[in-house]
Amino acid sequence: MPGDYDGAWEPTGVDWEALDPVLLDFTDHRVVTKGKYLGEVFPWNAGTAPGEPFTEFFQQDRDGRAKGIIRIVLRDLP
Repeated sequence: MPGDYDGAWEPTGVDWEALDPVLLDFTDHRVVTKGKYLGEVFPWNAGTAPGEPFTEFFQQDRDGRAKGIIRIVLRDLP
């Protein structure tokens, strides 16, 4: 069982005034985000290394093995 989750969100079209500032606090290993949301959540295009978006990074575990990701499109939910 994982102890948390990792997520990436689409920043295009975001109302930055309404966005929870916690989602932009990457200090101290993202402890504030982890405390509030019980996981880590990043803008998908922020990247972990030059040219590697989080959507690519999340598709492998720490040992380099492939793992799945899911996509949730909120506008499509009832």
